[in-house]
Amino acid sequence: MTIRIFVLVAALTVASSSAFAQGSKGKQTEVARAGTADDQAACRPAVRRYCNKLVDEGDMVILACLQEHRKNIGKACSGVLERNGQ
Repeated sequence: MTIRIFVLVAALTVASSSAFAQGSKGKQTEVARAGTADDQAACRPAVRRYCNKLVDEGDMVILACLQEHRKNIGKACSGVLERNGQ
C-alpha cells in the first residue's frame, strides 16, 4: 500500500510541475518520478489548477491537496486516486 501511494503521489507531482527542475549550476535537469503517463495526464490539469503552489512542499502535500479538492478534480483524476486506494 505504501508503494502504491508513493507511485501515485510521484505521478501527481510530475503532473503538476514541468519535467525539469533548476539544477545547482543553473542548468535544466530532468526530474525522475514514477507513475504511468495516463495517470499523470489525468491529474495534470487538477494539480496545475488547485495545487500548483504546493509542488515544492512534497508529494504528500500534493496528494492531500487533491483529496481536499476531490469534488472539482474531474472524473479521470478522481479515478486515479480511487484506483490507488485514496
